[in-house]
Amino acid sequence: MRWSPGRWSEETIIRAFEGDANWIAIPFGPSSVAPEEPHELERYFQRLEAAGAGKRPDLLLLARKDYEPVQERVKRIGISEIPFTSEHDLHFLLEKALCAVEVENSLWVSKAMPHYGKGRPCKADPRLTVFLRSHKVPTVIIKDEDVKPLRNWQRRWRIPIYVFHVFYDQGFFISLKRAMALLHKKIVTVTSQTFFAPSGATTTKGIYKIWYTLCSPLGEITEVPALSSKVVQDKNGHILPYVHFSGGRLELSQEVKHELNGLLEKRFRMPG
Repeated sequence: MRWSPGRWSEETIIRAFEGDANWIAIPFGPSSVAPEEPHELERYFQRLEAAGAGKRPDLLLLARKDYEPVQERVKRIGISEIPFTSEHDLHFLLEKALCAVEVENSLWVSKAMPHYGKGRPCKADPRLTVFLRSHKVPTVIIKDEDVKPLRNWQRRWRIPIYVFHVFYDQGFFISLKRAMALLHKKIVTVTSQTFFAPSGATTTKGIYKIWYTLCSPLGEITEVPALSSKVVQDKNGHILPYVHFSGGRLELSQEVKHELNGLLEKRFRMPG
């Protein structure tokens, strides 16, 4: 059976902010609504092309007090339609966003990985803990093909981007700015990874694997997702089995709350 986490990680993060008094997370990027079932993919890409929706972060984070004045406009568009709506028509939302989030996930229990907690000081900067490339440890992933588009998006809208990476037991985060500094210093270098689609197709891409020790805790998974088997039939009659993820809950860490609250304080700091 093929594994397919679908949109579980994005949905888990959105739920994590549902009970937060200060923040709300809004689906924004196309991948946040990508269908699991292969026969729906063609229509999905047709809609993206029609909307002119290029690479953009998966989520927008807004202060709740900033969201209230625009929530009726969001409802008229429809939350599920935002990823298919041009950024020109979402300017009212973008001007309220305090940061954006690129979401990744890994099907690992991170604390059970063989070299977890067994790092060593970095030669270039002994304050940092690093690992050998062969070591199996949690990493925050940024695809090489996404680096330039994300940096351009961040520069265009002047909205800081963070990468949230969710594992089966916990999550980590890093700002795109800090990630780029690590890449520039060659503390993190590109590697190759094979990605598997529910249809069975494979793609090899260059990725940057940022060791969790160079990132910050995002939170703990306090309720694991339910897993159920599903099957779809492609246009050729081929049966495609996959695992569907649903539910699950992430409790946000004090570290990410501190980081985000710093953005809030900057946004609402009174003059003088």
